[in-house]
Amino acid sequence: MKELFNNGWLFSKIHLESADQKINLETLPATLKDADFSPVEIPHDWLIYNTNDLYENSVGIYKKEFSVSKESLQCSRFFLRFEGIYMDSSIFLNGEKIFEWKYGYTTFEVDLTPFLKAGANTISVCAVYRSPNSRWYSGAGIYRNVWLITTAKAHIVQDGISWKAEKISDYSYKLKILTETVFHSKDKTSRELFEGIIIHTLYESKKAGNQIVCADKIAQTEKDVSISSLFTDDNPYFFADNQNLFSKTLQVLELQNIKEWNTDEPKLYLLKTELISKDGKTVDSSIIRVGFCTQEFDSDKGFFLNGKHLKIHGACMHHDLGALGSAFNKSAAKRQLEKLKKMGVNAIRTSHNPYAPAFLDLADELGFLIDSEGFDIWEKPKTVYDYSNYFNDWVSRDTASWVRRDRSHVSVFMWSIGNEIYDTHQGNGLEISKKLVKLVRANDTLNKAPTTIASNYIAWEGAQKCMQEVDIAGYNYTERLYREHHKTYPHWKIYGSETSSTVQSRGIYHFPASFRTLTHDDEQCSSLGNCSTNWGAKDSAAAIIADRNAEFCAGQFIWTGFDYIGEPTPYFTKNSYFGQIDTAGFEKDSFYAYQAEWTSKDDAPMVHILPYWDFNENQLIDIRVYSNCAKTELFFNGKSLGTFVHNHIDGNEISGKWQIPYQKGTLKAKGYDENGCCIAEDMQTSFSDAVKIEMKADNIEDFEKFRLLKQNFDASYEMPDFTNINEPCLLFISISTSDKDGNFVANARNRIKVHVKGGRLLGLDNGDSTDYEQYKTDERALFSGRLTAIVEADDILNNPLIVQAESEGLTGTKLTYKDNALSFAQVPAVRAFGFVPIRKIELSADSSLALTNEHKSVKIKSEIFPKEASEQQLLWQAVRLEGIESKSVEIEQIDNRHIIVHAKSDGDFRLRCSCKNNSALPQVISEYEMSVSGTGFLLLDAYSFISGCEATLSLNKKVLSFQGGSFLAEDRNWIGFENVNFGKDGSDELTIPVFAFADKLTINLWDGISDSKEGKILERLTYQAKSIYNRYQPNTWKLSRRLFGIHTICFETNDKLSFKGFVFTKSPKAFAKLSSLNATGITGDAFTKTGNAVTNIGNNVVIEFADMDFGDKGTSHIKLLGRAPSAANTIQLKFSPQENSQTKESVIVLETSKSTDYQYFDFDFEKVKGLQKVSFIFLPGCNFDFKDFVFS
Repeated sequence: MKELFNNGWLFSKIHLESADQKINLETLPATLKDADFSPVEIPHDWLIYNTNDLYENSVGIYKKEFSVSKESLQCSRFFLRFEGIYMDSSIFLNGEKIFEWKYGYTTFEVDLTPFLKAGANTISVCAVYRSPNSRWYSGAGIYRNVWLITTAKAHIVQDGISWKAEKISDYSYKLKILTETVFHSKDKTSRELFEGIIIHTLYESKKAGNQIVCADKIAQTEKDVSISSLFTDDNPYFFADNQNLFSKTLQVLELQNIKEWNTDEPKLYLLKTELISKDGKTVDSSIIRVGFCTQEFDSDKGFFLNGKHLKIHGACMHHDLGALGSAFNKSAAKRQLEKLKKMGVNAIRTSHNPYAPAFLDLADELGFLIDSEGFDIWEKPKTVYDYSNYFNDWVSRDTASWVRRDRSHVSVFMWSIGNEIYDTHQGNGLEISKKLVKLVRANDTLNKAPTTIASNYIAWEGAQKCMQEVDIAGYNYTERLYREHHKTYPHWKIYGSETSSTVQSRGIYHFPASFRTLTHDDEQCSSLGNCSTNWGAKDSAAAIIADRNAEFCAGQFIWTGFDYIGEPTPYFTKNSYFGQIDTAGFEKDSFYAYQAEWTSKDDAPMVHILPYWDFNENQLIDIRVYSNCAKTELFFNGKSLGTFVHNHIDGNEISGKWQIPYQKGTLKAKGYDENGCCIAEDMQTSFSDAVKIEMKADNIEDFEKFRLLKQNFDASYEMPDFTNINEPCLLFISISTSDKDGNFVANARNRIKVHVKGGRLLGLDNGDSTDYEQYKTDERALFSGRLTAIVEADDILNNPLIVQAESEGLTGTKLTYKDNALSFAQVPAVRAFGFVPIRKIELSADSSLALTNEHKSVKIKSEIFPKEASEQQLLWQAVRLEGIESKSVEIEQIDNRHIIVHAKSDGDFRLRCSCKNNSALPQVISEYEMSVSGTGFLLLDAYSFISGCEATLSLNKKVLSFQGGSFLAEDRNWIGFENVNFGKDGSDELTIPVFAFADKLTINLWDGISDSKEGKILERLTYQAKSIYNRYQPNTWKLSRRLFGIHTICFETNDKLSFKGFVFTKSPKAFAKLSSLNATGITGDAFTKTGNAVTNIGNNVVIEFADMDFGDKGTSHIKLLGRAPSAANTIQLKFSPQENSQTKESVIVLETSKSTDYQYFDFDFEKVKGLQKVSFIFLPGCNFDFKDFVFS
């Protein structure tokens, strides 16, 4: 018997002061008092309850009491099955530690039988979370289901049934079934105590009141196999330990008229396995699902399912569920998969670890192929406390758990033994690859699915050798190698195991679309298709087209289907931007790009327009239209703006593109078939302020089915292993607002309060990566007009569920679910919130936005919406397209809402007005495109930070990195900056912030253009800093000589890095250490300039340094580095006042002794102040070598 064991648990958390804090797990549970615990529901993620500390170093302790009768102990075995505990878990029974498990993603069972006592027992679980242990948010705790399994002494082993379907002919299959049984006995002589048989019966499945049950019998094993006869030492399938006797039986069913499983029609059958004793009683039984299909990878033609070519349109997924954290819920996972199905996804990569068992059940049901991935780490760590600490000791057990549990899912079509494993490049990768493949094969006994690995090191020999060990070659972000490797390794079966990595925030648009951006002040990513990482695809279209055009490539898994918590590239916010759907479950525009290319108009024609339609009057707006139709046509206020032909076979563009000045009105896109018939439409209409809250129950059909299942559940049916009647079905409610005309307000930021009666509010999520408000709350702001409420009903059968949403000044909405019916009612507006966020800032100008010599200023006015929005500070900026400050204009602020823009130098820029709505970052941004021409250009100030994107020279095409930096790829590369002004004082101290994955780099600093005759390497700089992902870290260097005046500066490297920019330290020349070579002028009869000094200084040589400003502080000391190789030298130090200085000219005599080596000479003199020209005058008879000097 298998029963859910999720109820009745208590929980206590202990905070760790540091990740390496010592804890004694052996005694920890006993030290806690009852008062330290509080009730908790399993699955449970203790970290998700505090968004401000999602990676808290902590220990979670769970405990639960349960009873076992004396009679049961005598005849039964008891096991606890944990589907997943994150991580480093220890299991205690009645105060005694009885088990431990390290990996947080694999399922394990604990045999309680030897430790149980009759009556009350207490099970305790400790899980330890030390950060960092992953590159993403993992959550912590008993985050998946727990089962109590009670068996007889003889029973079918959990995960002990595996099968493989082999096609004989059309509609005919051979089903091989391998069954593992166990007889618990310490003594081999007691084998004869049990005799029995194994029977397999295949059934059609049917629904009885939404309950899946066995229907018509299709076939049954003809020959009963006696178990007792297999408990012999000469049986190749038999093995024993000191407690148990195991056996495996292989049986075959030959089947006719079989309907095949595929991604469109995932037909499933039920396989019932029974262990029957010699007296005819069923000792144990199990019902699992079986699907019949053939799967084949071809090195030239890709992937075939049931003999038909199928391009893998896959998505990588991490395991968290947004506001639910990592706590698994089947209805939440189903919602995710159903949305991905609509996008056109037919495969999921479980990156980078085994998923919850119910996720695989859903994949079977819904028709997804699963690339089941085992590990993100082998021996070499990626973070300090990750699985590498346990890999060698635990990998055999974890691989067995992973593969044995999931091998009976028809959806699993690949076993991935690792993701981006550095060991394959340097380390024991080849040895480990062989070991893992062997372990997979040993546990996937019937060889149901091939092995693979996801590699981003595939360009190099080490990883290529490892790839030879697996069946299918997975490429991470190396599509450029497809054709080369297809030629070099023609037998390799290639697919994109991880691709794309575009970043986008739902409903956020950073114009213009033609300019690639990466970072922005709002720390959001543009949804115009112009925001991407430096390692990923240029945009979604590039990912789609590259995969589509590689006919030998089986397909790809884009990174990612949904956003997930953690890895917020390119920022340091809460959750990622990689998804096509956000954490709240709302589709981004990129969702429709894939839907347009991955779905058929014959099944579900679609058109999608972006962006929403509410901007500044006459602002240039980029418009994109995605569609799976043959052709689309765009209309504005009824007038056609033209058509776009969608070539889904081999076209180089996947969207129609337009750019028009914004005016109020309606955009409409029509989609046509090949005959010119309109088969789909989409609209974007200008809208006004929100007046009403709208609610929609996203998964109401599943909610209703669950209610019917509970209502009509018939316990007389034997429950299949995948059935969980007690798991809660959650209702996901989308909340938005509408204006007076019923239009969706796409940029609304209203705060929404949610009340629930007859249930519980489990969380609110708006999908905003920058929003750190708690998930477990009843009030949050809309993001890009939307918010999701996650609700669980208390008693779905007997009590109504009421969910009410309200917001300051808006008509609220009440949702009621009662008696299998959903209804909505309006609720009067409330005035209880106080703060009303701004949704839009509208700009207007009193004259042209193009500034010139004749038109040097323009006055700008701002207006905020809604008009009743709370007053707050507006931030005005002039920025370049790269997001850095523009030096073309100066902003004069009249008041909070009015400014004057004054021209300074030529350049295009964007005037930006923003507000924060009480948050840390700008939430609402309004922009005007502006320009200055005819005024000339400013020099670059060496003492103000110069961003990498300001480079005007480069060896290769410039690539924008985050925060205005420049990305320099591997192999030799350089960027240059013209007209860098060091002024008269000059500088010899340079600071450069860099991000790189390497901890040590070399950067060559050029004075002049790299590779030119005039250019010279000024310094070879060694950069050193412990790499921190996506974080610039500065190094500062003292240069061998000082730079004055105007220079071209270039930076050259052979390393891969993001170069944020540079700045020189400003210091008065008069008090700096100056090289003799820095002289303003050198005159005289005899001298020689060398690399670091002026040497052989002879008769009447004068070395002058102008513009030495000693100020009021003055100088009275000089330290001079030089040598007099022949004899003592007399040098006159002359101070000549400049620019009406009140001081008089003065001359000091410096006597230096004979010296063959360079040495310092110190001289004191009467204080000299003010601006001076300093001259070193070498008298007749001198022979001196002069390096440098410094005044003090």
